[in-house]
Amino acid sequence: MIHEHADNTIGSLLERYCDGELTPEQRAAFEQALADDEALRRQVELQSRIDATLRGAFAERYAAAPAMPRKRPFYRSPRVLLVAAMLLIALPVGIACVQYVLLTRRPAPPQPVTMQAYYAEAVASGFEPGWVCETDEQFAGTFDYRFGQPMLTGALPSDVELLGLGYARVLSRRTVTVFARVRGEPVLLFVDRATAAPPTEPLAEGLRRFRRELGDVAIYEVSPHDEPRLLEHFYVVERNADEPG
Repeated sequence: MIHEHADNTIGSLLERYCDGELTPEQRAAFEQALADDEALRRQVELQSRIDATLRGAFAERYAAAPAMPRKRPFYRSPRVLLVAAMLLIALPVGIACVQYVLLTRRPAPPQPVTMQAYYAEAVASGFEPGWVCETDEQFAGTFDYRFGQPMLTGALPSDVELLGLGYARVLSRRTVTVFARVRGEPVLLFVDRATAAPPTEPLAEGLRRFRRELGDVAIYEVSPHDEPRLLEHFYVVERNADEPG
């Protein structure tokens, strides 16, 4: 049975719980559910390990990044100095304005990347996934957690090697990537909701993109081969009647 995704599904609540986005009332209710549901506790533990792995990978990657050239501090520009002088004249109003700016400034959200850029970066950095699932339950649970639709692959051909999974901001902020090698060459799958806007950017010469819809999910295979080798092997895992949707 395929379940629709909504903001109040178990998968969505689990994600928002791990991201610290639940209201106090929602968090209390979710933690009560955790106390009563061992399977749900395992999903939370798995996602916590995945998030910790990704944070470590990102920290290691960017720790060696070259320092950006320093720019003149914004507060030394003539315009800001003039504003500061005006604020000193009207101090109460100036303080209120500064507080408003400081409290409402937010960092810009990370920009999505293209499939081509993600593929090229993955190959250049050694083509290593963010994490490797140790069991079928962990693999299926990743897609259940992100899309409310658990999925697995059947038996793969002998020349196809499944390496692991990762997260990417490609089709949306929820895109899951699947790392594989086919005949020794790197192949990437991008998985997201079927309602996500399809990619339009061209791929580099020698790469091809294939698409398959499976339930509520769309799977894209980016490959140097002339035909997809993994798409047809994915299937939706049927839930037991007593499992949360």
